[in-house]
Amino acid sequence: MGTKCHIVVEGGRKALLDHGVDQVRALETAWTRFSADSEVSRVNAAGPRGLRVSRDTLVLFQVALAAETITAGACDSFMADEIESAGYDRDFADLPSPDQAPHRPSSDPRLTGRPSVRTTARRAGVRLLDRRKSYVRLPSGYALDAGGIGKGLAADLVTQALRQQGAVAVLVNLGGDLRVRGHPQQGGWEIGISDEVGSREQDLSVKLTAGGLCTSSQTRRRWLHHGAVQQHLLDPRTGGQLNSRWAAATVIAPHAWLAEALSKAALVLPASRFDRLLRRHFAGAIQQDWNGRVSQSPNSTELRPR
Repeated sequence: MGTKCHIVVEGGRKALLDHGVDQVRALETAWTRFSADSEVSRVNAAGPRGLRVSRDTLVLFQVALAAETITAGACDSFMADEIESAGYDRDFADLPSPDQAPHRPSSDPRLTGRPSVRTTARRAGVRLLDRRKSYVRLPSGYALDAGGIGKGLAADLVTQALRQQGAVAVLVNLGGDLRVRGHPQQGGWEIGISDEVGSREQDLSVKLTAGGLCTSSQTRRRWLHHGAVQQHLLDPRTGGQLNSRWAAATVIAPHAWLAEALSKAALVLPASRFDRLLRRHFAGAIQQDWNGRVSQSPNSTELRPR
């Protein structure tokens, strides 16, 4: 998935680790947009004609639509064409790398009111998902990029499978997007919160007993395109580069895919709307600005996700 993957299993057979690795690789094969043969690429190419997909890929599209609905469009996974136009058209390791110092976009893009995929589908009369037939179709001009939500969902799916196969406790960490399940011997998992701008005076961590934790950061995955520094987070309102007051946001939520969606909403939505989202979904957040100052929601230190 273009990142480091880390699986920890307590209890059960040692072979569970191999099962977890195999499942991560299978999900990457199905969901990557860098292979024309992947299920996601074939759905994107089929557009309104639609395509029958596997159960896991159907869940991916369900979750992407749910994330867009929950965040009122602040998390939009249907921007593959826009991210490719910004130069992210191949594996990240193959992109030209800029200086590694944190980079903040220089100016706010003009808002253009980009319609959501749900609005576009409604106008076109397109039924996006047929769950009974495991069928997916997309409106013209929309393509799924699983990079914004897929790692969290993959962590959800893999931890669920490993628990069903006998693991007592499981942690699956896919590039910092992670999910924990079960009852670890130490009573919880100590998870460090990275310093995204390199100016924090002390390390931060949370003790996670259940649920998911994900971070969205404007300082990561940056590349050069036509002489300009680009980053992987786009503004769903414009389709252009995101320019948030926050350098990064970490969210803890009952599911890792939900934590992914909310961490992106944290960078887009006004504080009052984002706080309401957190309360509604039993989530907590830790946000870091460009000067290294940290802000956290009132329930983030005591959060015990369901």
